[in-house]
Amino acid sequence: MTTQTPSIKRIKQTIRSDKTVTKPKPKLTWVKGQPAGRSWRGGAGWISVLVLLLGACGNASDYKKHAPYEPDQVRSPAVQVISVSHTITFQAGSVLLDDTASRALDAFLDRQKVDRADTLFLTVENDSEAALARAQRVAAYLIFRRLDSSVSVSDAAPRDGVGLTVQRYQVVLPGCPDWSGPNGITHANRPSSNWGCATAANLGLMVANPRDLAVGREPGLGDGAAQVLGIQRYRKGETKPLLGAATSQAPASGTGAPQAGEGGK
Repeated sequence: MTTQTPSIKRIKQTIRSDKTVTKPKPKLTWVKGQPAGRSWRGGAGWISVLVLLLGACGNASDYKKHAPYEPDQVRSPAVQVISVSHTITFQAGSVLLDDTASRALDAFLDRQKVDRADTLFLTVENDSEAALARAQRVAAYLIFRRLDSSVSVSDAAPRDGVGLTVQRYQVVLPGCPDWSGPNGITHANRPSSNWGCATAANLGLMVANPRDLAVGREPGLGDGAAQVLGIQRYRKGETKPLLGAATSQAPASGTGAPQAGEGGK
């Protein structure tokens, strides 16, 4: 009987195989509410954090009640009515406006910078012929200076004279700038305390007639002749063509538009 001696290589493989421990593969199972093959350690802590966050959102108060969209103060120019008076004196028994009275009247009008935007009132003490004649003299002199006026009878009118009252509207600008509030982001959904200051101040400075900020103007009667001429031109085919935003063709002569190459002059 022949005995076979195992080789050294086989002996090493046998020893290595004995030392190797094969680990069983994890069995993946699906459990409702948990990922497969993983433990849900610390899940209760995360759930508590989520509950606290959702509870904070649910108990948040309505921010609209504490932070309205409109500012507390609306910036706008105000209008106030002011009046200045002057007395035009006449000689006793005379209805003529002498040089002294006319120069004093001119000085008053120039000093107060009276213009057509102001409202002028003439008052006399009674409706006698002499008193009304004096008022008419002053009214005619004001018309010469392109100023309209109205005449009325008042017990407060000067004796042997005509009272002149100039009433005008004056703009009162808001208190701007206003940096009383906090600057930057306030997290309160409120505009800046200086909000609207530039618009209100610019409007008050540029308005030609401050009375327009208080009351509107009467449109008056339309120009019938101009309206009829427009209809006649339309019927005759003499309407002016509209100019496009960009064109290389010069408009027809007689339209009042600049010729080609003259737009920049």
